[in-house]
Amino acid sequence: MRTKEYLVLFLLAALCGASFLFIKVAVADMSPLTLVFIRLAIGALGLLLFVPFNPKIMQGWHTTKDGTNGGSIISISRERKIVYI
Repeated sequence: MRTKEYLVLFLLAALCGASFLFIKVAVADMSPLTLVFIRLAIGALGLLLFVPFNPKIMQGWHTTKDGTNGGSIISISRERKIVYI
């Protein structure tokens, strides 16, 4: 790997490591559910900035024969049975 690739890898590791530190500090002031919602909202807004303007990002996301995108939403019912939606 070249020096530039090592620098990018180090930057990514620093961002991921800092994320755990920020979570530990933030949980002391707010509930974990609120923190998860804020992180999810920030991530969704970040995707909204890039995906609509760069359609190449979505290339390769094909639907399967049954019309789904290959993923399933899993829910646990009141009877504690796993339900695939």
